[in-house]
Amino acid sequence: MIINESELSPFEKLVSLFTRIRPGEGRSVAWLLLHAFLLMCAYYLSRTARETFIITEGSAALRSYASGIQAALLIFLLPLYGVLFRLPDRSLIIQRVNLILGLSLIPFYIAHQMSLHIGFPLFIWSGILAVMVTSQFWAFATDLFNLKTGQRLFAVIGIGISLGALCGALLAKNLIEHIGADGLLLASAAFFLSTMPLSRLSSNAVPDANRPLSLEHKPDAAEKIFGGLALVIRDPYLIVIAALVVLLNWSEATGEYILNDYIKTASMALPVQDREGWVGAFQANIMFWVTLLSATFQLMLVSRIIIKFGVRVAVVITPVIFILGYMAMATIPLLLVVQWAVIAIKSLDYSLLNTCRNVLLLPADRAVKYEGKTAIDTLFFRFGDLLSAFTVLVGVEFLGWGHDRFILFNIFLSLIMLGAAVLIGKAYARKAALPAFNSAPTVGSRIPNATVTAGIKSHHPIPRDAFLDADAGDVLTLHARQESGAALPHWVRLNPYQHIIEAHPPPGHRETLYIRIVATDYDGLIVSQTFELIIVDE
Repeated sequence: MIINESELSPFEKLVSLFTRIRPGEGRSVAWLLLHAFLLMCAYYLSRTARETFIITEGSAALRSYASGIQAALLIFLLPLYGVLFRLPDRSLIIQRVNLILGLSLIPFYIAHQMSLHIGFPLFIWSGILAVMVTSQFWAFATDLFNLKTGQRLFAVIGIGISLGALCGALLAKNLIEHIGADGLLLASAAFFLSTMPLSRLSSNAVPDANRPLSLEHKPDAAEKIFGGLALVIRDPYLIVIAALVVLLNWSEATGEYILNDYIKTASMALPVQDREGWVGAFQANIMFWVTLLSATFQLMLVSRIIIKFGVRVAVVITPVIFILGYMAMATIPLLLVVQWAVIAIKSLDYSLLNTCRNVLLLPADRAVKYEGKTAIDTLFFRFGDLLSAFTVLVGVEFLGWGHDRFILFNIFLSLIMLGAAVLIGKAYARKAALPAFNSAPTVGSRIPNATVTAGIKSHHPIPRDAFLDADAGDVLTLHARQESGAALPHWVRLNPYQHIIEAHPPPGHRETLYIRIVATDYDGLIVSQTFELIIVDE
């Protein structure tokens, strides 16, 4: 499809600054942006509450066991999620999940009002909630859009996640002084419940041409018992994605340990009474920059990288930055270097790599998008945390590792992660190239020849059906040059928004230009046709 900017709504014109968008897609993007924003606000309110309770109730020592307990609970929760997914009318399973997540916070509030200690159980549940929130949102998004549409729009939709995280943290900071930590639980529940109508609005707003192919399969006994875990371990494509997530979180959590150890060492040079405030301010500064850069990368870079280089290249960029960041730590072992390396790593993970991981499941069936993705984003994600905790325990207590050994270990992990990213990029490219998802554009109606008068400005429109693309959700980009391959004269240009040839030949000029119009689809496949622009002098 050739897009004419005049057909875009004001919101779609705004979105077009960051990615390619077709007329009629703006409503679904707007509802999903709001949906993501409210979900992240809800999570950050509950997260602030959990951190307050875990510290004030004296349960901070138990935090080290959290990842293991969460992973164990998820093994039992995944089959229950599968049951939820297979209930009748599963079109909007995200409504059921958000309803459960929202209502689940109310018993914690009631228990706290009864003077019961809720810090540790809330910490465990909030950790599960954290991975479920984003996993279910992106599963829902992949279920709404076909491959071509998701590739174009996911980067923009992800902005709602980044902005929601930023605003949720600020909202929690200001609200806790007025309603307390337990009040944040009720506010979080309200935000979760407020998303209920948005999922239906988002679904109804998706144009038919943007909806995915219907890929279904009947679950067998193993899937009914083990849920998405069975789907993952039997699919090599999903196994590599799961391995990427495990390695990612293993490396990143170990990197956080390295940074925290540097911070602790630096704080020892301060008076005892100043250490807590300095460490808190330092950590807050890191979170600020991670949140700000994640949102900036999501807005300004992610869609452009995916459009320019494709998912196959985009998915390997973050592991490369991991490697370079840890090599910088090893070369210049200073707190400032470690701090900014971790900031860069986290920012790219939360923006570019997170978007790519969600795009990778666009060519999958619904069971994989929901059950398989949930297993990957919860159980395998927490398994990476568990491996990191085990690595730190063994490295510190038994091997006596210092910063340098942990950094070298993380370089090793990042190299393996890069290999996994290369494999999954190739596998995705093969899937995306299947005839069901990708075909080259074709020539439609001929572009008519045009005669223009020297010294007079004129416009020659390119027919809307000059180029056709059978791929649902694809967008064609037009470029113009002379048939010989040379650039057009300065007085001739293709208007990239209105798709018209603008010509203003100098007075007295006579010439026949053979202009070649090239149409390129999202994956770089091209087709072209040539027409004559005849300049006469009257």
